Amino acid sequence: MSKVFAKVTWVAKLLFDFGLLAPCSMPLFCDNQVALHIARIAVFHERRKNIELDWHFVWTKLNEGLIHLLHTPTSSQLADVFTKVLSGVGHHLILRKLGVLSPSNLREVVGNSSSIEHFIDEPTY
Repeated sequence: MSKVFAKVTWVAKLLFDFGLLAPCSMPLFCDNQVALHIARIAVFHERRKNIELDWHFVWTKLNEGLIHLLHTPTSSQLADVFTKVLSGVGHHLILRKLGVLSPSNLREVVGNSSSIEHFIDEPTY
């Protein structure tokens, strides 16, 4: 989580320096409720001594309001299509959310450019 926070912080500051992005709170989706809980609390535990620096960085960025954490169920993780074995239905559902079209659907879209909205769902937050 700290690596993602560092990259988001860098990109946000770079875009802000170029005048392309107003400072706002960006959502970070995570399916691990324990990680979300640990990131939000300001109490030191002996068990997390090995991640203390990473935790402090994440906790600071959360308090600055640059990033806010949101829980997303494992079933809604779009990256699962790249990292896990999915059922055919789950695979096609995630591909649809990513906007990936089959060759037959792509032919339809090229033929009728106004029909692309039919294949691409709005992002769910």
